[in-house]
Amino acid sequence: MIVRWGLAELPHTLREVGIERPFLIAAERWQSLDLPREFRWSEVPSAEVVVPDAAAAVVIAVTAVATGAPRAMAAGVCAK
Repeated sequence: MIVRWGLAELPHTLREVGIERPFLIAAERWQSLDLPREFRWSEVPSAEVVVPDAAAAVVIAVTAVATGAPRAMAAGVCAK
């Protein structure tokens, strides 16, 4: 797990670890942020994140915006 503070660090961090198609978990209120993502889940909080079949085959990084529910949801997706 890599933890960095500040959204400005995200593109660099993804490049650093070779991630090209991240899965973003963020509530609708963060939609205006220009964050790198291939797939997005915005139902936050949510009992379970449904990863599309297309994403399951290619996503190797999950990015959570904010703390609490998004972070816990990202951890749940990674555990699958």
